[in-house]
Amino acid sequence: MISAESTVSDYVQYAALNNPELSAAFNRWKADIQQIPQVTALPDPKFTYQYYIQRVETRTGSQRQAFSVAQTFPWLGKLKLRGQAAAQAANASYQRFRQAELKVFYQVKDAYSEYYYLAKAVEITKQNAKLLEHIETIARIRYKTAAAGHPDIIRVQVELGKLADQISTLGELLAPVAARLNAALNRPIDTPVITPNELAAGDIDLAGLDALLVKNNPELAALDRQIAAEKIKIELAK
Repeated sequence: MISAESTVSDYVQYAALNNPELSAAFNRWKADIQQIPQVTALPDPKFTYQYYIQRVETRTGSQRQAFSVAQTFPWLGKLKLRGQAAAQAANASYQRFRQAELKVFYQVKDAYSEYYYLAKAVEITKQNAKLLEHIETIARIRYKTAAAGHPDIIRVQVELGKLADQISTLGELLAPVAARLNAALNRPIDTPVITPNELAAGDIDLAGLDALLVKNNPELAALDRQIAAEKIKIELAK
């Protein structure tokens, strides 16, 4: 469950357990894995049973019934190629599952971080407004004692109005971000979102980013496995 003490890792874990897109990708991968032993197994033997209304005379004598069992054996190496093709297809499904996982986790972290920023901005702006209200009180006291002019009070009130507008604007921005976070968590979009306690941060090595993307991008890996599976199917066709 998500609580006030929950971290971004808790949000990500919650999404992993409840996001339907991620669950569907996992089930597709699981189904493809189960295909491997099926395509590498021999076809089911065929059992045939016959019962004759009248006895049939055969070379071995009179018969009333007969049965036979037949087993088909694929060409040498065919079962192995089928297994390799299925394994590559399952690997491609796994990479697509990883891609869905990264997509969902990004959606959670992105919405989480934006909500954190907006909530903190509202909190800081409200603190500034309270400070200005204190300054306004002091300005009024000084005005009564002729130590300050009326324009000083007006300036403070103008700034208070600006801060009130900022708080209203930031508050309006929170609702769609909360809906986006709830959608990634597979919760009703109007579920109240607790202000996060921390903001996830990490260092990014921009110099090695391109190489890292090529190496770890699950979409590219899935395409590689799919290509390998299609090549094996060509060998099977031959």
